[in-house]
Amino acid sequence: MVEVPSPKVAIIRFEGGLRQGLLARISRSPVLEYHAFGTISEGKHAKYHYLICGVQGDFTKELVNNPPTHLWTRQLKVRDVRNDRAARAYVIACF
Repeated sequence: MVEVPSPKVAIIRFEGGLRQGLLARISRSPVLEYHAFGTISEGKHAKYHYLICGVQGDFTKELVNNPPTHLWTRQLKVRDVRNDRAARAYVIACF
């Protein structure tokens, strides 16, 4: 479900809770143009988790102007970067 509380943000709600430290990647297509967003959840046993998508470019602008009826998703687990130099370099290079 996509809510549009203002012309500058879309809030996307998904069923099921997630643990902290996950990013969700979403797309309108199963193979093209995935965009990563941080998740908001009350934990693994929560009823829902959310993505807050501020309008920054064409993809997020389209989420607000033309909310989708469905999205493709992927999840990316991010390691604790405070104590892992390899993970820190990976995260900086990717985002």
